[in-house]
Amino acid sequence: MSALMSLLTKFGLFAPKAPVDDAFDLRLTRLQTREARRDVQGTIFVRGPL
Repeated sequence: MSALMSLLTKFGLFAPKAPVDDAFDLRLTRLQTREARRDVQGTIFVRGPL
């Protein structure tokens, strides 16, 4: 059993988890990057005078 536990520890299955960021901060960052991509893509379809 100890060999199995050492193997699982080696693969990081029992490693301490990384600190979780604030959910609001993650959502805000995701929205900002989405808006930045949309602004860049919006200038591609510029139509000239007919």
